[in-house]
Amino acid sequence: MPALTETLLVMAGAVAAHGAGSAWSAFAAAVAGSAVGMTISFHVGRAAQPALHKWGASMPARTRPRSAARAHEWWRRLGPWSVVLAYFAPGLRHATAIVAGSMNMERKRFVALAVCGACAWSSLLVFGGSLVGARASASPPLASADFCGTIDAPLVAATLKGSPYIGP
Repeated sequence: MPALTETLLVMAGAVAAHGAGSAWSAFAAAVAGSAVGMTISFHVGRAAQPALHKWGASMPARTRPRSAARAHEWWRRLGPWSVVLAYFAPGLRHATAIVAGSMNMERKRFVALAVCGACAWSSLLVFGGSLVGARASASPPLASADFCGTIDAPLVAATLKGSPYIGP
């Protein structure tokens, strides 16, 4: 659930900016969790390598060599850096780790790149959230109790009126 993770890290930074936690603790937990998850995905790719080769062998003979050559060339040029860059593309992070494992990337190199990507990604989200949280006032005008109290009841009523559970 990529969007949930990004939102959680930004919110952890914002909360830490108001003194209700530590941005550094959130950063450390995000780096550790992400690096461990990526390493697990890397080993899934390693374990799936025979099945991937078998699947590749079942491709039509006219496309197999060309496709395999393009994939290997892409990985040779961009593969290692794609591990770092995939952190910034939700949904690609673990897919890239699986590909890295199936392409026999050296584990030490993979872990080093995964930790670099995790540090960059986590710092952007947590400390970016901390900056936003530090600049946000404690009680923005649209979230004040008076304002919310006057619009909550009509909004809830309007929402429920069109609800299939309540009826028109």
